[in-house]
Amino acid sequence: MRDLIADRYELREIIGRGASGVVAEAIDRRLGRLVAVKVMRGAVGEEERARMTREAQVAGRLSHGNIVAVHDAGMQDDLFYIVMELVIGEPLAAAMRRGGIAAEEAVGLVAELLDGLAHAHARGVVHRDVKPANILLAIDERPGPGRPKLVDFGIARTAASDLTQVGTLAGTPAYMSPEQLRGEEADKRADIWASGVILFELLAGRHPFRPPSDFFALTHAIVNRPTPALAELAPGLPPGLAAVVDTALAKHRDNRFPDADAMAAALRGVLGAMAGGRPAAGRDLPEDATLELARQSA
Repeated sequence: MRDLIADRYELREIIGRGASGVVAEAIDRRLGRLVAVKVMRGAVGEEERARMTREAQVAGRLSHGNIVAVHDAGMQDDLFYIVMELVIGEPLAAAMRRGGIAAEEAVGLVAELLDGLAHAHARGVVHRDVKPANILLAIDERPGPGRPKLVDFGIARTAASDLTQVGTLAGTPAYMSPEQLRGEEADKRADIWASGVILFELLAGRHPFRPPSDFFALTHAIVNRPTPALAELAPGLPPGLAAVVDTALAKHRDNRFPDADAMAAALRGVLGAMAGGRPAAGRDLPEDATLELARQSA
């Protein structure tokens, strides 16, 4: 791999590896700042080039503190590269394997993730691959687990175009919504489902459907099996928190939160209760109490 990309980005050290490329820390010689450069290794296939071009174009027009910023992209000879904000930290997946994220921190983290998703959704972008490996925790921005920053918009759906068609699967099965697994078109509520899966994992310490290695068993469970009761797996949580997770993981998307802002507001309402503020929604409240809490908290 070259040490200098586009006569501007001086690669320093590799900080991540994937199936077809690497991510390196680099210095932008023109602006004198540290950046991350994602580079494809070897010959770039047409499909992979289209995916990375999509990632750069989609993420490049988003500007939010909970989304990794994209600064530049291009081709140099046989190398395709994307220049991104350098995040000092680790993927949420690594932090989850290590454990130790408290319930209140988990709720706040997912609420911020939803803020970033709301920003993308408002601009016609559905991520479709929200998962712990695609969430970086910027530990240099604050103490604790860090600020969540969403990355990898390579399979995002936009209002203008789409690299995949209805009837095909795009995403990571363990975090795909029932409608995605059925091959239906994914809208913003698919990202809400994935956020609910992540929150469930953070609170219960396990995936709601314990994803087996067998793809068909996993997809059958997500589409057909009821979600385990969070209150039984993680006793002691505020009842309102289980209600938020249940709403996010409704099998039919019409029964989920209508948008990311509504789920974020509901979570912040629960955070207020956990800190001794507004009471959280309880089991004795009406079925739409969680959505009402979201409206009150907005």
